[in-house]
Amino acid sequence: MLIRHVLPDWVVAAEMDPLMADPSALFPEERAEVARAVPKRAREFAAGRLLARQLFGELGMSSERAIPVAEGRAPLWPAGVVGSISHCHDLCAVALASCARSTGIGIDVEANRLLGRELRDLCLRPDEFGLPQSLWMLLFSAKESVYKALFPTMRQFLDFQDVSIRFEGEGTFRATLWRSAPPFRVGEHFPGRFFVGERHIATSVVLEKGALSPT
Repeated sequence: MLIRHVLPDWVVAAEMDPLMADPSALFPEERAEVARAVPKRAREFAAGRLLARQLFGELGMSSERAIPVAEGRAPLWPAGVVGSISHCHDLCAVALASCARSTGIGIDVEANRLLGRELRDLCLRPDEFGLPQSLWMLLFSAKESVYKALFPTMRQFLDFQDVSIRFEGEGTFRATLWRSAPPFRVGEHFPGRFFVGERHIATSVVLEKGALSPT
């Protein structure tokens, strides 16, 4: 499993090809969210919800519950759970953990391809322009994971320019926040992981309670 490469053992995870998901298996309030969506989008949405319900069982929870859409289009998880959903054209991944262990999880999966130069100025900070183009998609993915991990706590949007990424050894990176987003501070660091597969890349940021890096 691709996403398993970037997650600690205590985070449960699952993935599937969205083409295998059946939107008719959604709860009525979930189906309403994609009632006007194109079939591809409806299957991607369904894949995330169906995988998440599968993982609820691994956390000792009932799987018979809907997952509404909250502010920012993020999933509204049941009390006591944090999680993240990501999908690209042929892969959907979900990661969940207990709030007793984590305050936020962000994951992202992308096709292993080059990010176009036209998106460089949007995604990269000036100090990141020196990175080779082969790393731009990984940087984009890492920033997506940072945002997803922090959003449940800060409840505000981050721009790509608000976060810098420094790739480190053995599939790890360090993200730095350059905008105040209470309770997170300017200059605060967040550890992340990345994995590059033949067809896909994956990144994650898992905020373990009591384990954030000091500024």
